[in-house]
Order: sequence, then C-alpha cells, then structure tokens
Amino acid sequence: MSAPKGLIIFAGILTILGSFVFSWMNLGGGYVNGLGAVGRFTSFLSDLSLSGIINLLIVIIFLLSSIFIFIGIKSRALSIIGSILPIFIGLMWLLYYELGIISSTWFLNIIAIFSGDLIIIQDILPMYLEFGGFAVGPILLLFGGIFSFISGCMDR
Repeated sequence: MSAPKGLIIFAGILTILGSFVFSWMNLGGGYVNGLGAVGRFTSFLSDLSLSGIINLLIVIIFLLSSIFIFIGIKSRALSIIGSILPIFIGLMWLLYYELGIISSTWFLNIIAIFSGDLIIIQDILPMYLEFGGFAVGPILLLFGGIFSFISGCMDR
C-alpha cells in the first residue's frame, strides 16, 4: 500500500471518529456531533423552505464526506472534495468555540443542525472528551480533513 492510500484510510477513520463517535459539545441532555444531524434528518426532509433545503444539503454533504474520503483511495478529487466540510467545521469550531477568535451567528446556525439527542449508548456513544481544554471531536474532524486534503494532493 502506498503512502497516500494509507494516509487516506487514516484520514477517513479520523473523520468518522470525529463525526460520529466523539461529540463536539455536551449540552447536558444532548450532544453536538454528526449523530445529531442523522437523528434530525427526517425533519430536514419535511422542511421545504430555503433554509431547510440548505440545511438538508449541508447534512447530506457532511454525511457523504467520510464516504468521499474513503473513495479517495481511487479518486484524488473525491478525497479533496470530501475534506472540505470537515476542515471547515473543525476550523470554525476551534476558532469560534475553543479559541473565541471569531463571532458569527451564521456558524451557530450551521452548528445547530448538528445538535440533537440521538444517543446510541448512554454516556458512551457519542462520547465527549476534552484534551488540553479542547474537545476531541472537532480536532479529529479537522485533522481527518487535513490528512485527506494532503493525500488528495499527493501523487499516486
């Protein structure tokens, strides 16, 4: 296995872990992560307003990004396309919530898409961990996107 293919597999695993296993924020009874978007998917399908359609597109692209990253083993373009939303969400999360550098209501609206109460195993999945004061989920998401982008730019 070549280095870019190994890196893309590693990036896909990091993205899945950052999206669905680790939470980005614990809201007491609910979590903010990719599972929240999965749990609210049917409500997005029933909302036919412009904002509902935009929310639905964001969720579909986010859910497909991990798949695109894994397909990036064969297609460099898909690994780059799959890395865009995880990099964006991870970077904005760090800049907004963790570091407090930017303030933006539109980013809060995007993050609200991912809040939900879909809990697979109580207090285990999704899991909320902090490392050095930072939530682990967005960091894994950001690094998965970065590794996917780097692998997509490498020669096969």
